[in-house]
Amino acid sequence: MLRRLGAIVYDSLVVAAILMIATAVVMPFTGGEAVPPGTIWFELYLGTWLLLYFAGSWAIGGQTVGDRAWRLHVRDGEGRYPSWGRCILRALLAVPSLGIFGLGLIWCWFDPEGHSLHDRGAKTQLLFEPKVGK
Repeated sequence: MLRRLGAIVYDSLVVAAILMIATAVVMPFTGGEAVPPGTIWFELYLGTWLLLYFAGSWAIGGQTVGDRAWRLHVRDGEGRYPSWGRCILRALLAVPSLGIFGLGLIWCWFDPEGHSLHDRGAKTQLLFEPKVGK
C-alpha cells in the first residue's frame, strides 16, 4: 500500500507537468486568457492527455514514472502487459476508485490478493518486483 501511495505522489508531479504543458499549448488560441472553469472541451482535452499518459505507460511498458520509481508493474491476469483497451478501462475506473475518499486503495487492505477496485474491474494486477542482487 505504501508503494502505491509513493507511486501516486511521483505520478502527481508528472500529471501537474502534463496539465501545465497542455494548458500552455492552448493559451495562444485563447489570447492568453484563462479558459473558464467548467469548459467541457477543455476538460475533455486535459482528460485525454492524462488518459494517454496512464494508459500508454501501462500498455507500452507496464509502468508509469511513479511505478518505475517504486518498482511496480501493471500486468494482466496472464502476467503480460495489458492491452490498450484494458489499460484505458483501468485508467477510467481509477478516477472514481481513487476519487471517492481513496476507496479503491483502501479496498486493497481487504482484498484477498491485495488488488485495488480498478484492478479488479479491469482484470489487471499491480505487482512489486524486488530489486535483483548484483
